[in-house]
Amino acid sequence: MKSIDPTFNMESFERELREYIVPEVVDAYLSADQEALKAWCSEATYNVLWATMEQYMRQGLVSDSKVLDIRQVEVSTGKILENEIPVFVITFATQEMLLFRNAKSGEIIVGAEDRVEQCHYAAVVTRVQEELDNDLTGGWKVVEMARRSARAYL
Repeated sequence: MKSIDPTFNMESFERELREYIVPEVVDAYLSADQEALKAWCSEATYNVLWATMEQYMRQGLVSDSKVLDIRQVEVSTGKILENEIPVFVITFATQEMLLFRNAKSGEIIVGAEDRVEQCHYAAVVTRVQEELDNDLTGGWKVVEMARRSARAYL
């Protein structure tokens, strides 16, 4: 990463992950913010994540989903992919409410206000040199992301 950004250091990166990158990516996904999700994700990852949200949007639903808590943000490993792209594998846990409402009536169609999901994520992130000056992402891109949830009730 230092070859892409000479000022890079792990301590700052881990803080940025906890305080900015992970919250922004999860919020973009849960709130179905198409433009933010496009900015944060590679095209392939965006297509996979958006496919889930797009099915709700096509039904005339709007997201009222919320991230309640993000914990255990950790960098598991760093690797160099076959094509010489440096990546970090990160994991984190969230508590979130997945909720979609009818855009016209406001009626809850998917989820419930008293249903909190405990989710575990694994993501692969890299930095794109051509996008270092991007005010939103700072060049960081999610190239893979997986989510597993277990429901819990309030």
